[in-house]
Amino acid sequence: MNIFKSFGIYAGGQAVNAGIRFLLIPYYSYLLSVSDFGKVGMVWMFVPILTMLIGMGATASVSLKYYKIENELRENLLNFAFVATFVLFLCIGTVVFFSHPVLERMFLLDASRTDYMKLVCAAYGAFLIEFILGWFKIRIEPQRFVLFNTLYTLISIGFLLFFLAVLGRGFLGFIDGTMYGNLAMALILLLVYVSSCKSFQIQLPRGVVMDLIHLSAPIVVGFAVSYVMTYSGRYVLAQVSTMVDVGIYTMGTRLGDAFNVFFVVPFLTAINPVLFKFFAEDGTSFIQSMKRYFNIYLLSGAFLLLLANAALDVVFRFLIHEQYIESILIAQVSFWGMLIFGLSQLVGTVNLVRERIRLVTLFSICCGSINLSLTYLLVPIMGVVGAINASVISYVVLLSLQFFSSQRAIYVDYEIKKAVFFIGGVLIAFFLQLMTDRLFPVWWMTAGMKFVIVLLSIYLSYFFHIYEDMNLFIVKLKERIG
Repeated sequence: MNIFKSFGIYAGGQAVNAGIRFLLIPYYSYLLSVSDFGKVGMVWMFVPILTMLIGMGATASVSLKYYKIENELRENLLNFAFVATFVLFLCIGTVVFFSHPVLERMFLLDASRTDYMKLVCAAYGAFLIEFILGWFKIRIEPQRFVLFNTLYTLISIGFLLFFLAVLGRGFLGFIDGTMYGNLAMALILLLVYVSSCKSFQIQLPRGVVMDLIHLSAPIVVGFAVSYVMTYSGRYVLAQVSTMVDVGIYTMGTRLGDAFNVFFVVPFLTAINPVLFKFFAEDGTSFIQSMKRYFNIYLLSGAFLLLLANAALDVVFRFLIHEQYIESILIAQVSFWGMLIFGLSQLVGTVNLVRERIRLVTLFSICCGSINLSLTYLLVPIMGVVGAINASVISYVVLLSLQFFSSQRAIYVDYEIKKAVFFIGGVLIAFFLQLMTDRLFPVWWMTAGMKFVIVLLSIYLSYFFHIYEDMNLFIVKLKERIG
């Protein structure tokens, strides 16, 4: 299949599914109290770590090994992974069953042992879904991937709404909906897999098994670091504050994550293959492209951040329940965190193409440790805001490490003075937007002024010729308009 067509199918499918799940978040704000939504945030924290412990990086390691072994062993490889992870599922389930009191003190979910076992089943279902969808990717079957991924979204949402909206079971209904949705979709995908299997042998050469273990180890470490950076704020808040604060924080970060889902991830997904290609073919083209994409990311990301901040007033007015109004500040800060994180990944592309994987892993571990330490330090002082500030600071550190290390490997003239000047202007515009919250008591006046500030920022950037890429874009836009 044509690579661009394949990418379009994946990107379009992911956008649709992410959009559907994002639109469900406002609905949660009316179905769940802030405290219950805080518990939902802890479930979103608990299930991924169970999924990781059950899978142990099997999806990624199998993907890397699939085409490196003989054709006749590939089904054996998949079957072996299914059996191994099922054994891990039984082990993890046993541990969770007997350690319920400890887990209750750690995650403060106020749930029974049965509910925790439901979450283990939900995690196992999540792994099976992830694994078989990954199998579609390995076989380069984007249509099947998007089809079943969309079906998964619809099924999971259907079960959640049934238990939350129809039965009105609150937080415990969320647990039931998550479990039944994941298991139902896992069963469908298992039937698809079984129907395509020619045999169910699991015998593999010892060397292949050891390779899987060696490949899984760094994947698990990387996940652990990412997990800490994503969920440390939520965990510390649960320990030192209340579930209400966890609910406020979770709502804010979920809304802030929309910036990552709809801008950062698609941008990096689109340009990374191009950069890898340029690096392999021509070093000069790679350097020029890095500079150009850096400028484009900075321009588009900064203005989209201001636009997203302006749109928050409309979102909270018409979509989010008023009990979550404090989440707006968390979302605003989270936008900056996602912008900085994406920039760190962009400049860190140099380290990836130079295959400095250990260095990147070391940076991640370092920033994860900083994030966790700052969270414990700032939350008792600043509350919910302290948790999100800790994440932003750790992203700034990650950006700094990625930037200076990549510049030593391959120097790229990013025109840092111009970039700092531009970001300074965006920060001023952002704080002007925040000031409108106090100056205008009516929400539509506040939102209107924020949108005016966005347009004024764009005009000033164009007027002073800060970035030529922007000027060229506006000239072409004028030509199209006529």
